Amino acid sequence: MNYYANTLTNKAVLFDNMEAGDYSFFDQISDSSNTVVITLNMNHSDPVKREIFQNKDFRIGLSHAINRQEIIDVVYVGQGEPYQGAPRPESNFYHERLARQYTEYDVDLANEYLDRAGYSQRNEEGIRLGPDGQPISFGVSVDDTRFPDWVDVLELVKKYWAAVGIDMQVQAMDGTLLQARRDANDFDATANFSDGGLAVMLSPKLYFPDGGGATYALAWASWYNPGTAGGAIEPEEPPEPVKRQMALYDQLKATADEQKQIELMNEILDIAADQFYVIGISLQPRKYGVVKNNFRNVPKEMPEAWLYPDPFPTHPYQYFIAQD
Repeated sequence: MNYYANTLTNKAVLFDNMEAGDYSFFDQISDSSNTVVITLNMNHSDPVKREIFQNKDFRIGLSHAINRQEIIDVVYVGQGEPYQGAPRPESNFYHERLARQYTEYDVDLANEYLDRAGYSQRNEEGIRLGPDGQPISFGVSVDDTRFPDWVDVLELVKKYWAAVGIDMQVQAMDGTLLQARRDANDFDATANFSDGGLAVMLSPKLYFPDGGGATYALAWASWYNPGTAGGAIEPEEPPEPVKRQMALYDQLKATADEQKQIELMNEILDIAADQFYVIGISLQPRKYGVVKNNFRNVPKEMPEAWLYPDPFPTHPYQYFIAQD
């Protein structure tokens, strides 16, 4: 049992009924690096929002404004630690700088970066003004049908960003509508998955825009991968650091030399740390699965990732039911 069922809320109920149900838990290490990442649409159709979202100092300022520990305590019952969209600590590609940078909650530092971004002027309500002289205001779209915890996270983030002069609205909607808006590149920002915490080379969308999952830059992704969003998004040539990552990934896919692949992927991660594409919240805690006590040979831990897909790497053909 996994995916949507193995939540922290359900674990308490399952724990209380372990003896009666004659089952136990096993650990699952999620391929998701983060509980939720926030992706600002740097390829927005509105040139003003595009300019604001592409401003790295703006993204850094927003990141420092987030009280991640409060989110961890309130939403995730104390499970996790402040973390960006980066390979997990269990991964051979763990990247300290990418994982930990800009996670310190510091309102003064957040304001300093937002001022440095060029948005020091505010209106009478205290909202910062963008390059067009209008208040900086945008929505973050979120699938509330499957991820109510993401909505809870964003409601707290909305409060933190308001404290530094940014007006954000939480736009909760059905997942089907959200996907349609993503495919049309019709959104300001989204709450998103963070696949690639373990399967780093297989799913690099957090680290450079390679396809439809890279909602921070779908037009750049479409330039690299014309099939992005079914080919519906107009391609846009990305800046040089992004093109460098794309060239490195092409080299990675073209070689069978494992050491060379590792070197290439690490260079991609170095550039991702320099560019700081997405804003993460907290490290996704280990999850769990449930197994009947007479169902044997199931390991005590396994990855949780559709890319592998689990439980296949654990050789389930060797599982068996004990006949007592």
